[in-house]
Amino acid sequence: MIQTKNNTIIKNMSYLTLGQVFKALIRLLAFSIVTRSLSIDQYGQVLTVIAFCEFFQIFTLPGLTKNLERAACRDINNIDQILNSKSGIRNLIAFLAICLANIVVTFLSFDEVVVNLIRFYSLVLLVDSLKDYTRIVFKAFEEFRWISFSEIFQSLSYLILVLISIRYQFGIEGIVAASIFSTILGFLFDYINSKKYSKFKLFDGFAVDKVFLLSASVFTLTNIMWLIITKIDIFMLSVIGSNQEVAIYGVANRIIFFGLMATSVVSNVIYPPLIKKIKEFGNLQITKKQWNNGIAFIVAIIFGCVVIASLSDLMVTFFAGVKYLKSAEIFNILLLFVIIQALSVPIKLILYAVDKEKLILLIVMPLPLLKVIFNYFGFELFGVHGIAYSTVIIYLIYLVSLLVTSKGLLKKVLERKTG
Repeated sequence: MIQTKNNTIIKNMSYLTLGQVFKALIRLLAFSIVTRSLSIDQYGQVLTVIAFCEFFQIFTLPGLTKNLERAACRDINNIDQILNSKSGIRNLIAFLAICLANIVVTFLSFDEVVVNLIRFYSLVLLVDSLKDYTRIVFKAFEEFRWISFSEIFQSLSYLILVLISIRYQFGIEGIVAASIFSTILGFLFDYINSKKYSKFKLFDGFAVDKVFLLSASVFTLTNIMWLIITKIDIFMLSVIGSNQEVAIYGVANRIIFFGLMATSVVSNVIYPPLIKKIKEFGNLQITKKQWNNGIAFIVAIIFGCVVIASLSDLMVTFFAGVKYLKSAEIFNILLLFVIIQALSVPIKLILYAVDKEKLILLIVMPLPLLKVIFNYFGFELFGVHGIAYSTVIIYLIYLVSLLVTSKGLLKKVLERKTG
């Protein structure tokens, strides 16, 4: 039984790793094409559109999705009932978030083309909400191959649409359209394949029971805090800086994003079986092999960041072009954030698995306000570099807080290591 479970985890890790590698390569190719085909100012406009709409994900109550994922993993036999009971309210909230985004953008001094593109691209908020449901099914049944296939399919769709846009000179409108239409295609791919495992309905129930709402609210608040922390940089730059500064920071940020895929793979593979194991045995145990693999993962991330830092100028010019050479300094600063993120992932997963989301919420709660303050004064003092410094400081505060507040639990986990 244990051997079978280990084989499943290894298989899922392999699928997700393969999917993320291909996704990264395809997205990097598309990224290189886009940055070279658009001016720095135009690319800054594209990033402003995407960052603005991504920021409004905080109003789609993403914690509902995480809560549903946990409920589905714990009671897979009733997954249809679990998903159907909340699908209507989840998508209604996403629709209201679209309306809010379209209202807010009218009060900001963006270029007219940016405003119009934001109104169009905001539809992605609903599409992502629909896609969340299909991903819950795949994770609950531990069928991560479909997530990988979907990521590859969506990335290829985006690349093809980008090439078409450039070939027919559709400009930034074509690039933004490529992003949203590829997202729609990715959702359709997910939806068709998820029906092999579950017959859930996308627009059905509006049930909001008290226990679920209280639990989901903690997940939601935590996710809102993280969305603010992760999405505020380019959003703030688009308001207090120029399109060129948005582009310079955005290029470094986008390349760093591909490095974060490794931590994403670990989270998505380990979290669902960890929940099932706790339900089955009533406590949290890890094997020495799992512990050693975790240490090896962290060491590999640190070593990789050190090597990449020595090649940052070459990497940035290779992927984005010589005109973005200034992004290399920001890229090196953000590599520190990648290391800190890798160190925090195992601790966060353990806390979530044993229902300590309230503890994580308490840790995360003050960080968004600190991020806004650090971003503002960092930008005033150091320009775009100050935004990068702010990111590193915030994540360092988060890691130290995790270690201090959870040291008792972590000690128990380590004492329970089995052969």
